[in-house]
Parts: sequence; structure tokens; C-alpha cells
Amino acid sequence: MKPEDKVVEEVVAYFSEPKFSKFSIIKECEIQMGTDNRAADIVLREADGKFVVIAECKSPGGANYGIPQLKSYLSATDTPFGIFAPRIERDSWVFYENLRHNRFQQIDLSEFEKGVLLKEEDEMAENIVLTGTSSKTEYSNVPIGTSNPGCIIILVDQSFSMSESFGNDGSKAERAALAVNRVLEELVLACREGEEIRERCHVTVIGYGVSVNSVIDGMISELLSAMVEVKKVKKLTPDGAGGLVEYDAEVPIWLESKANGSTPMHEAFQRAADIIERWIPHRPDSFPPIVINITDGAATRPDLAGDAARKIMNLRTTDGASLIFNLHISNSGNTITPLPHNTDQFSDQPLAEYLFDISSAFPPELFKAAEEAGFSLEPGARCFGYNMNEESMIRILQFGSLGLTQVRALPFPQD
Repeated sequence: MKPEDKVVEEVVAYFSEPKFSKFSIIKECEIQMGTDNRAADIVLREADGKFVVIAECKSPGGANYGIPQLKSYLSATDTPFGIFAPRIERDSWVFYENLRHNRFQQIDLSEFEKGVLLKEEDEMAENIVLTGTSSKTEYSNVPIGTSNPGCIIILVDQSFSMSESFGNDGSKAERAALAVNRVLEELVLACREGEEIRERCHVTVIGYGVSVNSVIDGMISELLSAMVEVKKVKKLTPDGAGGLVEYDAEVPIWLESKANGSTPMHEAFQRAADIIERWIPHRPDSFPPIVINITDGAATRPDLAGDAARKIMNLRTTDGASLIFNLHISNSGNTITPLPHNTDQFSDQPLAEYLFDISSAFPPELFKAAEEAGFSLEPGARCFGYNMNEESMIRILQFGSLGLTQVRALPFPQD
């Protein structure tokens, strides 16, 4: 018998102990790896077919490639636990918990058995095993600070359809750019303390139309150097006597108005997913990333855009899943509907229904924050805004970037 076969027998003997009796033991279990099929040495499987543990067995000297191989199997199958067994002696075995997104934590035998054996006995333990999260309340790591910064990604449709007029003042593209620039300015001000900028969040702005380009991609201090220009505009302010007085104001511009080409929303969502996948390993315990997409809804490849959006919603920190807000703008004249719980208000608008479907479910843990911001929510609410005008668009942008994360110009304990 080969040395590796002896190790396999020892792991099978371990899994044959009474404490694992509710699981099935599968040897040489086929695993789909992209377009290839591989065979895992041993899989511990539930009655419904879900993998619970993958064990990779090697003869002494095989550790150099055995552990990476095990981790690739765990990632490909989303299996919560793994064992690397290089010898028959059980004290040489290495136990892993799959934290998702190519993150693994080495654990000891007692932690391994507790996680596996409590899997079906307690619903909360099941959540821990399947998602790699703890039983604490999700979406709780606010306010964010310099030691625990947030990740905010704004996607802006810059396709030809955005050149359509929007109300009585400019095009969809112009009003969208104005709203984004205003919120970016507020983010900078919220992170400023005197002359110092506190690095409380990473901000990305991506425009998609003829091409998909990152207008901004960096920590909050980098916004200042990414400014395109400063425009002088006329604004009104109360005069203290019940009237208004006009004054000159300087408005920073980061995002310029563009409207040309098709609507590669799928590429923009994929770009956002790539950013989040790079962000989470460095900030695994942060408030979940927030993606805000402003569009009239006419995606060139709605199937691929939907796939990419769902991928984002499956990327999570220990504090919860990433959130996607879709802000639909149109000239329909229908009622403005922020954070709806169904599609009744726009059942005759397929583009709006599509965006509703690829928006995150609004987390119940954040209902109070939404209500404090003036929104009225019902169970089943989505992170979606229908028929947004400039004011309502800014309101949700402010809520998604400032309100949820509580980025504000106050000294936080984390800072």
C-alpha cells in the first residue's frame, strides 16, 4: 500500500467515528474546477449533497503543493472546512475554515469539530459555517474611521441615452454629474478636520459609455488632486429677513458630463467587483462596500450585468454583504419611489423592474438609519430608487455614502 493510501485510510477511519454519522464519506469525489474535473481525496457530505469537509491526503513531502490544492478545492466548491493530512498521525493534520474570497483561517481540532458538528443543530451555527461570519449583528461597524475605512463605489451611466433632457434644466448626464460632484464635495468636507483630511473611506467613481473609466479611485485625500476644475456658480442663501440673496460659490468638479456610446453596465459592475475583491482581504471586518449605480436602465448586456451585480452582492466582509443601490432616472413623469418593497409603481417599466431585481435587499438592521434619514420603508424594501430627479438622487447618494457609513466630521473613537 502506498504511503498516501495509508493516510486516506486514517482520515476515513476518523470520519467513520459515531460523531460524524449524519454525514456521508465520499472517496475520490469529483470536483468541477473551471472547465476541468478534479478528484478530491475525501469529502464529508450532508444528506442534501452539500460538502462540509474536503480532506486532501499526501505522503510526507507533499505539503508544498497539497495545501494550495486543498484551498483551491474549498474555494471552487464553497466548502466550509478542510483538512490537510500529510501523514497518518492525526497531530500532523492541519485544519482550515474557509472564510470565502480566497481567505482561509487555520483552526485547531476542537474548533474544527465544533464547527462541523454544530452545523445542523443550531441555525445560528449554520450561518457561521456557511458564510464564515459570526453571530453578531451585521451592518454594525459604523461609524467608520481611519482604522476601519469604508469603500464607496459610484457608477455613472454615460451612454448616449443619458443625453436626453431631464426636466427643465439640462440632460440626464448633466444632472447625474452634478449630483455626484455635490456628494463627493460633501464626503471631502465630512472627512476634513481643520486643514487635515482624515482617510475615512476609499472612493471610486466609474463612468461607462464609449469606454469604462475610473474617474477617481483612491482614498479620500486623493480626491483633491483628482479635481478637474473649480466652477463659479450662483447660489441662493437666506438673507435673514425671510428672503433670499444670491452669492458666488465655487463648486469642485470631479466628474464631467458625458453621453455617448452604448451602456456597458456589465463591465462597470465587474470593475466594481474587482475593486471589492481587492479591498476585502485588507479590510475583512469593515462595513461592507457600497456600490451606487446611476442609470436610465438600458444595459447593453442585461444578462451579464445581472451576473456581475449578483457577484458583488455575494462579496462580503464579516459585517455583511456588499450593497448595490440602483438609481433609475427617467422622464416618465411617474411618482418618485425611493427604496420600494415591490414593483407595483413601475410594473409597466421593464427597465426599472430589471434594476429593482439586481438591487440589494435593504438590510433590516439598517431600517432605523433609513427612517432617521427621512425614508419610509416596508419589509422587503430594496436598495433601489425609481424615477429619480436630481433632488432625490442626491438624497440617496448622501444616504448611501454618508448616512449608512456615518462618515462625518467628528472625532471617532477609531480615529
